[in-house]
Amino acid sequence: MARTSAGGQEVALSKRPNVIALRKRAVTFIIAGLGAGAATVMSFAMALYDAAQPKELPVVQIGEPVNTGRWKVTVLDSRFDKERLSVDMEITNLAAMTSNSFSHVLTLVDPPPGLGTPTYLLTRDNAVAYNLHPNMPERLIAQWQWPKEVLPPQNIHLIFTSQIHKRRDNLYGAPGWFDRPPVAQISLPVKSEAKS
Repeated sequence: MARTSAGGQEVALSKRPNVIALRKRAVTFIIAGLGAGAATVMSFAMALYDAAQPKELPVVQIGEPVNTGRWKVTVLDSRFDKERLSVDMEITNLAAMTSNSFSHVLTLVDPPPGLGTPTYLLTRDNAVAYNLHPNMPERLIAQWQWPKEVLPPQNIHLIFTSQIHKRRDNLYGAPGWFDRPPVAQISLPVKSEAKS
């Protein structure tokens, strides 16, 4: 490769790469790679530490309301009769729209094998609860059909799951409610039919 100089003579250009520029580039890539590697290691170490040292969930009492993001839930009572475990609660939809996604707000800890999902009934007329309207408190009964081969529980432990609203999710860019870690727990005695 050649070029013409001001005097009209052709001068050969060197095909040799600029060694100093290549060294600077290599050093930059190495430093950036080391920084990214260090950030990855730190993130992994922090995740391991958090997993090994879980934060204790706050314990709430009977009648104490819990804000789970989308719902405000107050557990009122629990009882066992006719092979059914029932938990009475008051629930309020805090979202702007009517919803029926309350079925996973309460999770029974250490359920017996064979225990299905609960049925939610309206306290006022024992009808199956469907859609709950915003800002209208409603009393519900969560009923689990207890397995016949398992003794009735004396106490139960429940966890309040939570959700958060995002105006734009990371995958589709659409608004929605997304699951979050549990926010509280409650332990309560179970009244039996004989004691009531």
